[in-house]
Amino acid sequence: AEQRIADAVLLMGVKDYDRAADVLSGIVEQYPNHPTAYADCISLLGETYFLSKQYLSARRKFTQILDSTDERRFGRYRERAVIRMVDIALRLRDFASLDALFSKVSGLSGAATSGLSYAQGKGLLAQDKLAAADAALQGVQAASQYYPQSRYLLGVIATRQATPPPPLPGKKRVPVPKSAFVKSIGLFRAV
Repeated sequence: AEQRIADAVLLMGVKDYDRAADVLSGIVEQYPNHPTAYADCISLLGETYFLSKQYLSARRKFTQILDSTDERRFGRYRERAVIRMVDIALRLRDFASLDALFSKVSGLSGAATSGLSYAQGKGLLAQDKLAAADAALQGVQAASQYYPQSRYLLGVIATRQATPPPPLPGKKRVPVPKSAFVKSIGLFRAV
């Protein structure tokens, strides 16, 4: 199983997603009780579908990972699954599904990790819930791989908060003082 997984990863690397999905699906069917290969393949299948823009299939695989809370072999893939579920919702413009995802995530063990905070902040920003997005993104630790992205999104939030709403029809736009964007500029420079 491990050798076939390596073959599938190589196929993914050369963007041959159809063949990679075939190899991974074969492993899933042949080794459903394998302690590591099965979970590896479900995660890689989700990633393969995501990269090939088959978002509904990808969502199905990542949901399978999140729904397998009683199986330890899926534990290390949950954070990535949540991040990809948010990415899928954003690409499909299915912002309504994010609330259900976030409630499911709050019940996961280890739900306070940086990746989950980043995913939640990104989703809340897409829903235009700026204060909640800011709070979630503040939970991303400096040592996390998602720290630079979270700081960038904090700059986006600060910019949105400082930007006045568009003028009513027939009204002139009021100039915004440069000082309104000091916080945003500082956040973007830090990134």
